Amino acid sequence: MWTTMYVVGIGLVVVLIWLVWWDSRRKRAQPPSVDEQPRRPKHRPHIDETREPDDFGAEGERLGPHEFHGYGNLGSRPARENLPSHDDDGGGGRGGA
Repeated sequence: MWTTMYVVGIGLVVVLIWLVWWDSRRKRAQPPSVDEQPRRPKHRPHIDETREPDDFGAEGERLGPHEFHGYGNLGSRPARENLPSHDDDGGGGRGGA
């Protein structure tokens, strides 16, 4: 009886391994459908903005996580000049290029 259960168990494991292998080969052979193709975003993916600086409290005073602005229940405001500062040469601030 134990031998029969052992053989059935081994057979079941072999069948499951074969099914996983077969399914992965089948999916790999098919080209992606039109819906699976990547699309360009309709808007800019990155928005540059400057936020107003936030005070961290008096000397030696600690702020709790709930007291930080811009995280959770307290919002942050855009800076008055909403454009990021750039160098005079028009560079983006990255070195070496």
